[in-house]
Amino acid sequence: MISLKLIKSPSIYWNSFKLLYDDLEDSFRFVNPTEAHLTVYSLRFYELLIRASTEFESICKDKIEEYTLSTKKREDLNIKDYHLLNAHQENKPSRISIGYIFSEPLFVKPLENWSTSHSLDWYQDYNSVKHNRVKDFHLASLQNVLKSIAALFIIIERFDLCPKGHISYLEAEENLGIISSNDVWPVVMLKDY
Repeated sequence: MISLKLIKSPSIYWNSFKLLYDDLEDSFRFVNPTEAHLTVYSLRFYELLIRASTEFESICKDKIEEYTLSTKKREDLNIKDYHLLNAHQENKPSRISIGYIFSEPLFVKPLENWSTSHSLDWYQDYNSVKHNRVKDFHLASLQNVLKSIAALFIIIERFDLCPKGHISYLEAEENLGIISSNDVWPVVMLKDY
């Protein structure tokens, strides 16, 4: 008999990520995910950007509290604090690219700026469109959605919030490791360390 202690159940973040990715795939019935369409924006992309970014904020706050990386109260934590997670990890989230293997592969490095600052371009756009949808609606773009969902995937994987058996670890070229989600294929993570 298998011990239930050996089975790691999915975190709420993993389930949210899968739902976001499923909804992203549904949007591709209307917008083909290609480089030419990265600036396309819509109400659907607005909704996905808000949801993915909110999940990202929530998990960052959880992990900052768990590892006591800040003395601030949870409600006072913000993007200036979230980048502390990059320094906390030996294998830096800022060095990871996520590849969406569509008919035309698209790669994003959503946390890259954390290697030099706390600012993230897609996160700034999320805040702009959240606070002024009329003026900044164009920021609810496919590119920002891909980056926000990729950032969420990176944080979930780096902090071991994926259920065991749902992520495949493969060896690739010298300095790259590839991680692919069995549940959300075709998402791959290229770890450039």
